[in-house]
Amino acid sequence: KDILVDENKLYVSYSNQLYKDCFNTAILVADINFEYLKLNKFFNPKKCIKKNNDYGQFNPHIAGGRIVNFKDNKLLFSTGAFQYSEHAQNKNNLFGKILSINKINGDWDIVSMGHRNIQGLKYNYEKDIILSTEHGPIGGDELNININPNINDVKNYGWPISSYGMRYPGTIEETATLYKSHKKYGFVEPIKYYVPSIGISEIEKIPKKFNKEFDNDFFITSMGNNEEEGDLSIHHIKLDKEFKKILKEDIIVIGERIRDLKYIESLNKIILFIENSPGIGVLSF
Repeated sequence: KDILVDENKLYVSYSNQLYKDCFNTAILVADINFEYLKLNKFFNPKKCIKKNNDYGQFNPHIAGGRIVNFKDNKLLFSTGAFQYSEHAQNKNNLFGKILSINKINGDWDIVSMGHRNIQGLKYNYEKDIILSTEHGPIGGDELNININPNINDVKNYGWPISSYGMRYPGTIEETATLYKSHKKYGFVEPIKYYVPSIGISEIEKIPKKFNKEFDNDFFITSMGNNEEEGDLSIHHIKLDKEFKKILKEDIIVIGERIRDLKYIESLNKIILFIENSPGIGVLSF
């Protein structure tokens, strides 16, 4: 699902079959060695979601899996609920959440909940802010912001109760109300949502070194297959210094499904993982 290079460690997240037809999202770790990588289990949850379950739905793609560094020698890790959507509102499990995981012992806490499928994750050390991008159902992809995240005050982002998208027809959830407000029902509103969906993927802060006009600027990548709907593109968003308002938006059309991107400071370039070709793209200003 994702990889993170952290000093001499390599973390790899994946969809883990804990036992036959029962899955969760887990993490392996290895000491970096350019001849041989010995991957060991680092984060291996004891709970899993059965392919045939009492909720009546299962989708292995809704699994999260993004890993980034966090404060206090911890990792941030996104998990999905494999379309067992009720789990996202259950404080007693780790599905549909952003977790904080201790790098030393693997102990974890819930940082936020009510998530469907987070694909992009960024932590701002200076401001102590988490930015995340999340797949909605039919429409309703989100950019969410968590200011001063606190495991003792877990913020709730609303899924599967609130979304600006629509439910998939033919599913067990089809007739359930999907509220078009988060705040009204006690949830955190996204700072940005996309209807129709853009197939949202990663988010990356792009510094002034890349473009002198940038200050608090972010690139959000998209997949999908329709450029007219904002797919196959990079969405550029400028936020105010308090991370509470979008000051500017524009779109850079790439014409490819963009699964991932990373800014490389030493090159002052952006590396894109593009799927249609498939290939690696390089973006410079």
